[in-house]
Amino acid sequence: DYKYIISVSQGWDNNASRYKDAMKLAQKLPDGYKLLLVGSVLRGSKIEEPLVHIPYINGSKELSAAYSMAEAYIHLSVEDTFGKVIAEAMTCGTVPITFNSTACGEVPGPYGLVVAPHDVDAIVDAIPRLSELQKQSDNIIKYVLDNYDYHTNAQQYVDLYTDILKDK
Repeated sequence: DYKYIISVSQGWDNNASRYKDAMKLAQKLPDGYKLLLVGSVLRGSKIEEPLVHIPYINGSKELSAAYSMAEAYIHLSVEDTFGKVIAEAMTCGTVPITFNSTACGEVPGPYGLVVAPHDVDAIVDAIPRLSELQKQSDNIIKYVLDNYDYHTNAQQYVDLYTDILKDK
């Protein structure tokens, strides 16, 4: 009966800023929305309502199903350098919302929403735009494959070094 926004972390800690932002966001979401946290809970912490929690998802099929059922993936980290989970969510056609910190704000390209760090109000304000962005799920997937595929990126390095060696 709910629309879900999902956030994935290796471990959730009540004292971490991403958990605090998740709680603020969950409390401000419009009716009919829930924030689903995926990942283990660190010792001494617990996930409290109104957050919904799945401890750990084992397997790529299960994880892709969780991403695919979500209205959006929210990346609450201000420390990650790339944010592989952003690209993972996008390969399922899921709209990413990231903080504009480190390179995470660059990962979604034109297919995500980027807000200032810790600005949960901007996230809530962006929710009405999600349905329009979801219509571009095929483009989201293509963007990730074109820009973050291992073989494509490895070949770009080979091409770069080949060009450098040709000049010498």
